[in-house]
Amino acid sequence: MKLCTSIAVLPIFLLAIWLAGNIISIRKRLFSIAIVVLCISAAVAFNILRIQSHYTVITKLGGQISYPMEEIHFEYAILSGIIIGCIIGFFAFRTSKSKHSVDV
Repeated sequence: MKLCTSIAVLPIFLLAIWLAGNIISIRKRLFSIAIVVLCISAAVAFNILRIQSHYTVITKLGGQISYPMEEIHFEYAILSGIIIGCIIGFFAFRTSKSKHSVDV
């Protein structure tokens, strides 16, 4: 999966949770976007720390350590942050549909 593909699914997932969770308030939508962005940031930061700790333990050097960028896999961290953020946003801001709006 490419980095641009994982970023491209963000609006699709957000629209899906807004429609499925009946989130119509602009304020709730902005908060759900903020939660997703925070989850993406946390996932990327965790992934970078994971790679840094792995190479620090292996090398045990006192100087500079270079980290291979191809092993960081930002796209997977971004995608996992999007999914976790959408799940949190869905359950935090969903509203139940009115009984009167259901067609019989």
